[in-house]
Amino acid sequence: TKDPSETEGDGVSNYDELVTHSTDPADSNSYPTHALEINQDFIGKGIVSGNNIIYKKDTTATLSASPLEAYVFDGWAGDYESQEFTIQILMNTDKELSALFSEDLRDPDQDNLSNYAEIKIYKTDPNLADTDGDGYDDGLEISENSDPRDNEVVPNGAPIIDNQNFNIKENSPYNKIIG
Repeated sequence: TKDPSETEGDGVSNYDELVTHSTDPADSNSYPTHALEINQDFIGKGIVSGNNIIYKKDTTATLSASPLEAYVFDGWAGDYESQEFTIQILMNTDKELSALFSEDLRDPDQDNLSNYAEIKIYKTDPNLADTDGDGYDDGLEISENSDPRDNEVVPNGAPIIDNQNFNIKENSPYNKIIG
């Protein structure tokens, strides 16, 4: 039968330490552990803190996720799922988690460029529709192959002519309309 006695006060029976976990029931520094693996897919998109690798059995792991500029945090996936930035997990088994981040597709300045595009691709201000102050929105300048960071370079689209009626005058002292 299983011996339920526990020698050194770590809360794990001597039997479980010897047979299940291969630890020394007489050594308080030898206790069952569980591994926490954080997938590294988030590198360059966010930061995960508190990600120890090995935890004493039945202790709590605390993890926090923070997105880097131009990204948003979508949540945790794997053996624990949550939308919270900071989570606490009971380490009663080995666990594997992923912190999910994605491109920030918001457009607070309404110039038709996402925060991600403005920050990472075009290097424009995601909170200012006209980064260079030339009167043209950044999105329009990009679509017209102009530079939204240089107010000396403006879109070169064809002008729109509202009234296409015109008169031709004779080049003479009389200025007669001839057409």
